[in-house]
Amino acid sequence: INTIISDNLSIAKSHRLTTRSIVKQLQGLSYIWNDTSREFKEFPEGTQYGFVAQDVQKILPSVVGEHSGYLNVNYDAFIALLTEALKEQQTQIESQEARSDGTAYVSERGNSRIQVFIDDQLLCLNIKLNCYGIAY
Repeated sequence: INTIISDNLSIAKSHRLTTRSIVKQLQGLSYIWNDTSREFKEFPEGTQYGFVAQDVQKILPSVVGEHSGYLNVNYDAFIALLTEALKEQQTQIESQEARSDGTAYVSERGNSRIQVFIDDQLLCLNIKLNCYGIAY
């Protein structure tokens, strides 16, 4: 699937993405193509990472296409989605950090648990982005 990038917003209709609910619904997985079912030589060898197209179609039907009877996912479309999810998450982290400077999180033990949770979430998102070749 080709990617068309334009810096001219007058030729595209823009919509604000609501990434939090979308990202929560996506389930990433790893897989290896079954050699006996290959009708096309373009399937890559080795372990692949992605989503089940039928699952994505329920959440984001516009990024799922069909070719020769097989559903396929336009992974380029996830760049904007994951970028916005990172920005939302960063805003949430900054908000939590601002509250931790005040009286909302008095307990030092509570702060360390929150930081561990934030670090875990950032690590998971970074791993997912790296699977799609996106460096953050």
